[in-house]
Amino acid sequence: MTAVNTLPWLASVGAGRWQMSGILAAQRAGMRVLAMDGDANAPGLAIADHGVVVDIRDPQSVIDAVSESNITLAGAISFAAEVGVRAVGALRAHFSLPGPGLQVLHQLTDKAAQRRTWQEAGLRNPVFWRMVGSVEAGLTAVADAEAAVIVKPVDSAGSRGVTRLETHTSRNHRSQALAHAISGSRSQRAIVESVLPGKEYTVETFADGDSTYVLAITVKEKVPDTGGTVANELATPTDSPETLRSIAALAVDALEAVGYRDGPGHVEIMHDPTSGPALVEAAGRGAGFMVFEGQVPAASGYDIVTSTAQRAIGATVNAPSIARKAVVLRFFPSARGQVIGFSGFEDANSLPGVEAKPFVKVGDRISRAESDGDRLGYILATGADPYQARARANTAEKLIRFNIAADD
Repeated sequence: MTAVNTLPWLASVGAGRWQMSGILAAQRAGMRVLAMDGDANAPGLAIADHGVVVDIRDPQSVIDAVSESNITLAGAISFAAEVGVRAVGALRAHFSLPGPGLQVLHQLTDKAAQRRTWQEAGLRNPVFWRMVGSVEAGLTAVADAEAAVIVKPVDSAGSRGVTRLETHTSRNHRSQALAHAISGSRSQRAIVESVLPGKEYTVETFADGDSTYVLAITVKEKVPDTGGTVANELATPTDSPETLRSIAALAVDALEAVGYRDGPGHVEIMHDPTSGPALVEAAGRGAGFMVFEGQVPAASGYDIVTSTAQRAIGATVNAPSIARKAVVLRFFPSARGQVIGFSGFEDANSLPGVEAKPFVKVGDRISRAESDGDRLGYILATGADPYQARARANTAEKLIRFNIAADD
């Protein structure tokens, strides 16, 4: 038996762009990777030790694919893809693999289940929230809220299917928003919830089975004309230490309330100076679009990607020794048309503390910004403080240009 045949197998459920860093990190850490994705062109399938095309939205199909491969797994993970998390729970249950199982991961992929658990734990939710399964039930809920609401799928991510409805919104627009949210849900359910006041923050965490560590907190800026639902920047905040401690504490409480104490976490929180922090939603995975593999390591100095792979096979990892830096992760939102060209990335990458890359290639057809997936590229800037990081991002942004031929 050769040495390579003794290496443990890790299933990466999802093999798209945002899983690539995890697959490579696992291989560098001495694992073989079985990658699975519904897209035959997913780039992670080509670099994995074994790739399988399978609908990762269907947990039983994923279990069958592993069984048919004759591979004995040591662990399973979805590094930064919400769509693969339920199948990870199913693999862990079926093959007795380490890590949070079906019940915990259900809580982290079902926004209604989260809300119920947090409400029972006394953690702050929106004042009004209701799960609905039809447009008519949703219209009743919107009317009962008697305030501006957010309508979103119960089980989706990346701002897909999310709409903010003001009190004066027409019945027709409300119906369209509800239909959009319900159709964007795997279970054909939506949540109607009152709008939380304040600014929105993201909290990135890692838990080693004993403790949950807060690695990064960022404040969100939103793309204009998206109803405050699509982010175009995540940046180290300039809030007081007391405010940041309250946000961090709520994030940890939210994850622990649903029983999630092992692996990467992503929590979204609104904070208002008068009422304090309140929960938007949480996920038991890394965040995509360069947050997991880019922003978090840059902000904390911690290799969360490798640690995630190691914890997925039950290995012990070192507790994070956090060396904080200020970061700005800025996105170029898309506009409807075709990508004719882009420039300036080489110059931007020559700047100190700056990394920048496009997400698109010449010839791609793109749509207007309606979800987090509608982005042209990114700038990741670091600095000694938030002001230096922002100045570097601003300088880089001035160098980069996208040439989009608008649709007629």
